[in-house]
Amino acid sequence: MSLQFHRRYWIQAMIFSLLSVVLVLFAWPHLFIKGQVPVDGNVLRLFYPNWAFLHAHPPVPWKWPLWNPCRDMGEPFLADPQSMATYPPMWLLCRLGSYLNFTRLWVLGHSLLAGYFMGKWVMRQTGVLAGAAASASIAALNGYFLAHGTLPNHFAAAAYVPAVFYFFDAGSVVGLGMTLALQWLTGFPPFSCLTGLTLFAWSLCVGSSKWKLLWQGTGLALGLSAFQLIPFVELFLHSSRPAFLDPAAAITLSEPTRQLLRMLFIPQWFAWQPQLIGDQAVVSLYLGPFVLLAAGWALWKGERPTRLVGLGVAGCFLLSLGAYLPGYSRLPFLHFFRFPANWLLLSMTGMAWLSGIGISILTPARRRWMGTALILVDLLAFAQYVRVPWFNPTFLEVPPPLARTLLSSYPETRLYHSPVITQALERQTLTEEKDYLSFKESLPPSYGMAFGLKEVTSYQVLKLARAEQFQDRLAAEGPASPLLGWAGVANILTSKSARDPWESENLQVVAVKNPRPLLFFNGSGAGMTIHVQRSEAGLIQAEVNTPTTNTLIYSEVSYPGWRVFIDGKRISTELFQDTFLSVQVPPGIHQVVFHFVSSTFWIGLVLSLGVVIGLLGAQVLWRVNRLSRAPPFRA
Repeated sequence: MSLQFHRRYWIQAMIFSLLSVVLVLFAWPHLFIKGQVPVDGNVLRLFYPNWAFLHAHPPVPWKWPLWNPCRDMGEPFLADPQSMATYPPMWLLCRLGSYLNFTRLWVLGHSLLAGYFMGKWVMRQTGVLAGAAASASIAALNGYFLAHGTLPNHFAAAAYVPAVFYFFDAGSVVGLGMTLALQWLTGFPPFSCLTGLTLFAWSLCVGSSKWKLLWQGTGLALGLSAFQLIPFVELFLHSSRPAFLDPAAAITLSEPTRQLLRMLFIPQWFAWQPQLIGDQAVVSLYLGPFVLLAAGWALWKGERPTRLVGLGVAGCFLLSLGAYLPGYSRLPFLHFFRFPANWLLLSMTGMAWLSGIGISILTPARRRWMGTALILVDLLAFAQYVRVPWFNPTFLEVPPPLARTLLSSYPETRLYHSPVITQALERQTLTEEKDYLSFKESLPPSYGMAFGLKEVTSYQVLKLARAEQFQDRLAAEGPASPLLGWAGVANILTSKSARDPWESENLQVVAVKNPRPLLFFNGSGAGMTIHVQRSEAGLIQAEVNTPTTNTLIYSEVSYPGWRVFIDGKRISTELFQDTFLSVQVPPGIHQVVFHFVSSTFWIGLVLSLGVVIGLLGAQVLWRVNRLSRAPPFRA
């Protein structure tokens, strides 16, 4: 009997797993059937270049991608959460041969993750399979989750929310700590903050029974993620981003009231009015009428915990209004991150749970499955609308002609985007295919990083304060400034005229006369030579010769972790122009090495490994203790 039960259980599990995979494939036809990838400005300037850099520098135990020489005259890479360099699945996915395959596995894996744990959570609450299936479908296929497909770190961080809530509800310290850590490592801190805030509020409502679980799980998560968290704190302290944003910046991408109501209550709203105010990847959502009815039924028939969840969902919908909610900008604690629309993450999770509860209390059983089927069909129908441009992977992978020209002519120098270009590109609206083609051909800041192009000014959220101050000085002094030479600039990208400066045909590349290399002596004179023997991300080795004591400058932004060795002896570094690394070299021929070794990363890695070893040891002791207490075998 027991054997038959287990066999039936595994057969059912396999059927549901295969069905779940098929549903995800059907929800993303362009990705899985047509072989295309979703593209927007964030993919071009941030996520594809990050993946390409990781593909070229895959993490291995003895060598990690700690430094990125391409953005903003050099900056930490692994310490930036958006790099996703410390997320374990990325260690494998960055080794895939194409961005298409990476995106396919990323979307499929995280969709199944979100659906599985949401269904498991509702199943634990109700024991009703139809309700679990409904909630799983909503978690994996709701319009808010699908819209984040062009933001891989948002997408993955959102997928972990049901898992975190499930383990918190189940009382598993290890499960809670691991999922919180993995959510952080996916690379979008605002979603981790919202998840933590929800757990705190949940504990307040439930009582003291959850406090111990919360603090133990949080402590475990901090330990497991220390190898990224500690470098991130260091990066944050050296960045130009304040802890609390200006009120105007904090309300960016608020959800307009009428837009929110339209997306909530109009079935298949995209067919009737697809235009949205704001980035659709952040503000777009869809639940559908059947989800709303199921959630309403749960609130009508449910008890106090269900209504508390409903109250929280309504509160998060209100907070997503941001600038359209009176008093929002006056609350300083809400200025920790941008995008009030991020509150919709909690609303969508709560609605998936409420709908699963609502379906579970329907009677008879056939109504439950009918409701689940209606929800599924409605969500799949909405998923078929093309809400973002889809391109063949070659659109991203083939460098524009301008990038090929610059890399072939000046591989070890930098490109400077003039302010007129960066400002015009920021203003450009990407709506049609020709807009994206023009945007790509214009070589927007950070896109060239995907092909190894180094830049003075790049697209970055956590920009180093030293880099930003240098860029401000350069913008103020203009192209005649000596700052260009000190930054190793060989080409300036500007416009031919003030008319349509964002059009690729209007771009103009101005070559800098006698550009300096990235490693140079300050001053000129006979007998000074520099022969670079090895140059890679975070490391340069050269044989230098100077007749007198001279200042050797390496035009990478100075940051804690850089070490300089002259003839094998470590020498203290100095600042050049309050920005770059420099060192005093005595007369004669010397071997000089600049090497980035992040002590915060290695300290964090030791802490994380210690926690992992402690968990494994505790598991072994628990099993040994369990076996020792088992009754002896008797024939």
